[in-house]
Amino acid sequence: MRTDGQVDRRTLLRVALAAPAVGLLASCAKPVADKAGPAVQTANKVDYSKVDGGKALEFFNFDGGYGKDWTTMPLDLYRKEFPQAKVTLTSGQKLQQQLQPRFIQGNPPDLIENVGLDGATLASQRQVMDIGELLEMESYDQPGVKVKDTLLPGVAEAGRYDGVKYEMPYVFGVSGLWYSQPLMDKHGWKYPKHWDEMLKVCEEILTLLTFRLTRRERVEY
Repeated sequence: MRTDGQVDRRTLLRVALAAPAVGLLASCAKPVADKAGPAVQTANKVDYSKVDGGKALEFFNFDGGYGKDWTTMPLDLYRKEFPQAKVTLTSGQKLQQQLQPRFIQGNPPDLIENVGLDGATLASQRQVMDIGELLEMESYDQPGVKVKDTLLPGVAEAGRYDGVKYEMPYVFGVSGLWYSQPLMDKHGWKYPKHWDEMLKVCEEILTLLTFRLTRRERVEY
């Protein structure tokens, strides 16, 4: 472990491979006033009395790199809890074209893996539901622990518009910047600690490259 706050390439790759890329899950439905409230929790047990178990449920899955297999468990759990409900899984890649007409008509999917929709606009139009209560419920696999206490820092705050929780990030991504220390040492450059220092170093690098290319020198990396 380095003490200068930097991470070596091997550590970065190990963390990145252990965590999926960034995505977003949004709970979408008709305006809040037209929708039954979410389940509530009593004595560490979920109370489904507010949920109409006979209503159909549609989950729209973005047909991307994660495929559809990951949806099997939550949908099966819902079918087990509400066997009379018709549970449908639909998918696609052009969410704006596919779902915008349905929002206009007032019949969007109940749950959307949001990759491309403008969450802020949907929230301002009250086309999505407040899912803040879900954070206060007991975690599925950690009895006695609330959902919000199982999340990475910042996740509970993300997906809020005007303080209301409408979206839930569900995967985590890692990014990093690699550089050549021998090359930095060769030119007397120090790795920047702040953004202004980064811009200054990049300007020096660009100036050097421009000078060499102008003189048609061989550029060494």
